[in-house]
Amino acid sequence: MPHWDWPRTTRHIAGGLACAAVLVASLAIGYGGAGALLVGFAVLTPIERIFRRHPYRIRRPGFVTDVVFGFSASAFTIFGGALGVALLLPALPLAVALLPIRHEIARQPFALLAVEAMLAADALAYFSHWLLHRVPWLWRFHSVHHASEQLDWLAGLRIHPVDVAVTVACFGPLFALGLDPRIIGGVFATARAVTNAWSHLNVRWRLRALQPLVLTPEFHRWHHSAEPEAVGKNLSTGLPVWDLVFGTYYLPADRRPEVYGVRGRPAAGFLTELSSPFRHRVAATAAAPESASVA
Repeated sequence: MPHWDWPRTTRHIAGGLACAAVLVASLAIGYGGAGALLVGFAVLTPIERIFRRHPYRIRRPGFVTDVVFGFSASAFTIFGGALGVALLLPALPLAVALLPIRHEIARQPFALLAVEAMLAADALAYFSHWLLHRVPWLWRFHSVHHASEQLDWLAGLRIHPVDVAVTVACFGPLFALGLDPRIIGGVFATARAVTNAWSHLNVRWRLRALQPLVLTPEFHRWHHSAEPEAVGKNLSTGLPVWDLVFGTYYLPADRRPEVYGVRGRPAAGFLTELSSPFRHRVAATAAAPESASVA
């Protein structure tokens, strides 16, 4: 008779079920609204309570603000997406000039197109994220997302619509090349919904073997860290390979992130978070870098 390590086996099973639940719940949360929030509180919050990394209360500071952002997610996605498309209108002549290339690309098998589009979209998402951190006036908007000092799945919903617009505008080359919108608007958007909920989870899982390969909560927690050496690091939103290639990968083995938020920029209520980027410059002490060492 084999000897089973039941406590360890039970932990592995529980962890596997929790990961599956995170996948299903994050798919729903990606579309925003009351239903998505209910799924998050019904599935992700219990997982965070069981596997929690930090002992946050459910009704932590900023709870109401993040709930309102969650309710607004669909509207912000539509508005931000429309703004991003509007920013691309001056580039229409380029899309026309690329028509011969578009025809050649469209002739490829759909499976190959999907792989190419996903990799290109992930690289452009890294680039748009780099811009949001590197360009001071864009950092004003992105700092809204970084303002939460207690990081959990709900904090991941605090996204300014201008963030969405910048990301959509950075996808311009994909649209110009005529890549199937079902891939960018469907497959990649769904993947982003999953990784957003997954990466902000308040869980103690380190998943060391996966860290150089895929986005993990530990990887993204360092991105949200207020520690100076972590600022502007771990910009990938899917594959960490982009951080490894461009020198922004940061994941020390001997310690873990403890402090989050933006130094000198306290979190605020919903309306203030939306309007403050238009009124105030965020101090460069915590994010918008002033040297090439931080991207």
